[in-house]
Amino acid sequence: GTFTDAAGAMACRPCLAGGTSLEGSSECTPCPTGTVLPVGGVVCVCAVGSSPAPLGTDGAAAGGVCVPCAPGTYKVVEGDGGCVACPAGMSSAAGSGSPPACGGPPG
Repeated sequence: GTFTDAAGAMACRPCLAGGTSLEGSSECTPCPTGTVLPVGGVVCVCAVGSSPAPLGTDGAAAGGVCVPCAPGTYKVVEGDGGCVACPAGMSSAAGSGSPPACGGPPG
């Protein structure tokens, strides 16, 4: 979460909001689409309404790839947890994350 762009610098500067860096970096990189940098965090995690891509999908093996929750599922917290199914008889749009995430009958 910090970087230095000056040789011999005594201190590192923090990355701007939504950016991260590896140890010894000379620049910050933005978090990938579908991810956020939690307050005080140094690693990007899946945003509300998205979860880690299933293993075997493009880029999932490398980590850091998040996909929107499928219709009928939701996730209301940041992190690498999975999406949760709506209660029986309820539905949600793809990428749902804001309460109330699940609504009326599937349509």
